[in-house]
Amino acid sequence: MTKSKETTCFAYDEGKCKILSIAKCEGESCRFLKTKKEVQESEKRALERIKSLDKEDQKNILNLYYPKNKKILKKI
Repeated sequence: MTKSKETTCFAYDEGKCKILSIAKCEGESCRFLKTKKEVQESEKRALERIKSLDKEDQKNILNLYYPKNKKILKKI
């Protein structure tokens, strides 16, 4: 049996969405539909972009979006 794309979505949880305030998963019509692998690839690209910035900008972004994980850039 092949899983539907919606059930492979990173936010899918027993027919509900873990990130949006909706009662039911919207399935293939959802604009946020991504697999866990797609999310990981997107996060990697974002971190690579942050890493390309000067140190001061990196520090500001990390303080704002990753306050508990400031060493996240070392993962890539």
